Amino acid sequence: MTQQQYDENLIWPATPSARVAGAFSWWLARMVRKDFHRVLIARDETGQSTQRYLEALEQHRGPAVVVMNHACWWDPLIGLYLARRLCPARTILGPMELEQLRKFAFFRKLGVFGINPDDPRAFEQMLAYVRERFAKDPTTLFWLTPQGQFTDPRVKIRIRPGAAAVAARTGDGPGSPACRIVSVAVELAFWTDRKPEMLLRFAPATAEPGSTSTTTRIITSTMQANADALAASVIARDDAGFVALEQSGGGQTNPLYDLWLRMTGRTGRIVGTDRGMGPEQTQARVVRQDERAKETVA
Repeated sequence: MTQQQYDENLIWPATPSARVAGAFSWWLARMVRKDFHRVLIARDETGQSTQRYLEALEQHRGPAVVVMNHACWWDPLIGLYLARRLCPARTILGPMELEQLRKFAFFRKLGVFGINPDDPRAFEQMLAYVRERFAKDPTTLFWLTPQGQFTDPRVKIRIRPGAAAVAARTGDGPGSPACRIVSVAVELAFWTDRKPEMLLRFAPATAEPGSTSTTTRIITSTMQANADALAASVIARDDAGFVALEQSGGGQTNPLYDLWLRMTGRTGRIVGTDRGMGPEQTQARVVRQDERAKETVA
């Protein structure tokens, strides 16, 4: 099936432009720094940053799927930001509800295609389209929010079968590299700054070749475990559990008042304390937060 054969009432193909994507990524990075205090990536049980699971897709020469929870308006922009920042060698491809994409057709230039979620015929066309894109460009990174609707990050994960079908039925031929899957859990939370933190955690999943139902269960359980682990870290509010990927000025109240604080040797940054801690533990946590605030991972 060629691109010209797709029914645009079911699938509206992307028209990616490297130049447009590059310019948009530059603008988006500035937007993230302006609107968020920090972008923090959770560490795993070994103490390493979980961003390595997404970065590893750079070296994978086969199909790759990234599944992300879907809680708010920011999600597609977060996906584009992370793909460009951590997987710049791969070409992003992602679905959007067809009716919405017709309002924001510009996103087609960024690798977004439209799909009609209410027509069952669109499922097979989507699968054919994504497989075609993988065949034409092995560096394609299929990034989507399989919940299919806005869902609070603490609600139990339920997904549609599209991501699992792509993962299970792509790269399953003789000698073909297996499809890699990475789960991204996202929470946006206010801690001790007037700007929110963008908090992320990554985890790998596996695809069962040819089995959409099994892969659906695997992706669901991986997304749920990843979301639960991130939620625990967010609730703990301990910077030691995260690595900073991006950081704004932070600790700002008002330009004039901030200037006065600096002139008098003070800062507007608020440090959260735990009343259950002793003085030494509290001081150690403050020092650790100061060290993390200076740490930015390229």
